[in-house]
Amino acid sequence: MECGKGTSTYNFFPALSIISFLIRRVGKGIVEQSILLFISSNLNEEGITMRFLLIIKATEYSEAGLADGKDYREAMISYKNSLAKKGALLADEELQPSSTGLRITYPKKGEKPQVLAGPFPVNQDLITEYMLIDVSTEDEALNWALRIPVPKVRGKYEIELRRLKEKLESIQDPGIKAMEASLQENLNMLKKI
Repeated sequence: MECGKGTSTYNFFPALSIISFLIRRVGKGIVEQSILLFISSNLNEEGITMRFLLIIKATEYSEAGLADGKDYREAMISYKNSLAKKGALLADEELQPSSTGLRITYPKKGEKPQVLAGPFPVNQDLITEYMLIDVSTEDEALNWALRIPVPKVRGKYEIELRRLKEKLESIQDPGIKAMEASLQENLNMLKKI
């Protein structure tokens, strides 16, 4: 079976597609087994998804713990609901001001780390909030980033858009782990035949 365009896949859930499962037998024993898995979630035309972090930078106002206006909060809730309805919102968290944080620095190799208590200067690219989104293209991520509501009277407001590196070994989806365990169990059973 050749894997590529036109090959049918069996989608058990969006995060996993099994492209082929092949077992060759010679006589009564199993000689070769091969399983090809393609791990993804929310595929685009090329079969690739992209996760992006929308990072909202801290301001003097957020560092002072000042609440944003009602209109802004309602606009942000509506924006996040739109992301969620499209199935793009994976995570959304706000951070406490840096006055509640700690910073660990390692001056030189072999030296003890230094632990500094906040607050830290705003000009050090502090983060006040982030959203993790799953989209098909960088343009889609940029369009979502450009739609983030901006407070009207808070001065400079900065959003950073960063793509996450996709590491197959770090996928934590319990459904994938359960399927991998089931496949391994089936392979072990077939080896005994």
